[in-house]
Amino acid sequence: MLNDAFGWNIKLSDFDGVVERKGYLLILEWKEEGTPIPLGQRIMFENITRLVHPEDNVPACRVLVVWHTKGKPAEVCQYAAYTEGRLSFQPTSASITLVWETCFKWFAQIEPRHTEERDDRRRRFQSKLESMSR
Repeated sequence: MLNDAFGWNIKLSDFDGVVERKGYLLILEWKEEGTPIPLGQRIMFENITRLVHPEDNVPACRVLVVWHTKGKPAEVCQYAAYTEGRLSFQPTSASITLVWETCFKWFAQIEPRHTEERDDRRRRFQSKLESMSR
């Protein structure tokens, strides 16, 4: 409906998931296996991951693109990360657990103090992922 408002063939885009913590963004985009990243979305991901955090002067945004088996979003085929405007593909033997670990590492960089509560939450989530894959 709003796509015609912008002109220049600009279209609206959305994220499948986004987390913000202390001015840092982690954006998640899920796609079915074989689905390419559209040109406009790719340009947006490249540009948004070049943004710098105003206090720390380091990249403020990371984007994870996750490809999954058709109709089975928990079956990860491959994932890629946009960091500082560049896309890097991860091994094709990716799993939902590997994607989750990437998210956890991102959060741990922002919140470096490891607490018992966070470790417990991590164990519970890991258990949930393992039960989903059975």
